[in-house]
Amino acid sequence: MNVLYSATRNYYPYLTWTVRSLMEFNDARIFVFAEDDRIPCDFPCEVINVSKTDRFSRLNVSNRYTIMSLVRVLAPVLLPVDKVLYLDVDTIVADSLQEMYDTDMTDKWIAWVKEKGYYNPYDRDYFNFGVALMNLEQMRKDQVSERLVELLNTRKFTFGEQDAMNLIAEGHQIALPRRYNESQCTGTTDHPAIVHFAGISQWFQSNSMYRSEYRDKYMR
Repeated sequence: MNVLYSATRNYYPYLTWTVRSLMEFNDARIFVFAEDDRIPCDFPCEVINVSKTDRFSRLNVSNRYTIMSLVRVLAPVLLPVDKVLYLDVDTIVADSLQEMYDTDMTDKWIAWVKEKGYYNPYDRDYFNFGVALMNLEQMRKDQVSERLVELLNTRKFTFGEQDAMNLIAEGHQIALPRRYNESQCTGTTDHPAIVHFAGISQWFQSNSMYRSEYRDKYMR
């Protein structure tokens, strides 16, 4: 199982929490897109310092977005694998993800979880990009990174790459069960496999927070 995280300097301290939870239930090859070389990597991982790659200039990334906000978009051109599970740093894994990872992705780009509908700029289902199983091989063939960068450079989106991917992914996506990205955006489940603290301010220190028991298990 290939798993990808991205982390800015502010989020380096919390990366260990989510990785600990992942490794309790899963065997994984872990990649981290990092803002610099100072990431305190106390677990086996392959760190990619995005500030040292020239892929961004060649793809004409606009200064409207930071490099770190675009790393998911550029995963197909930056990672040496054909399939990866992307996880936001504000996630805690609570079960095996192998069944989900083995989802048949033939001819598809992405498998992800639908949001509940509080925000939806399109007249169809809208998906959360905080947990995403990506078929990088197919995305490379279809030049998805290049298409997304062009959109992000020429249009303004409320939620950046998430909006852009939702715009072009119809017909190329698979809806995953909610338990693989349980959050306030997607809804609750009886047995979450991934708890996502999306939309919760100060999720890393709040004492009265939705599903805080999952976070607390790994922050100690």
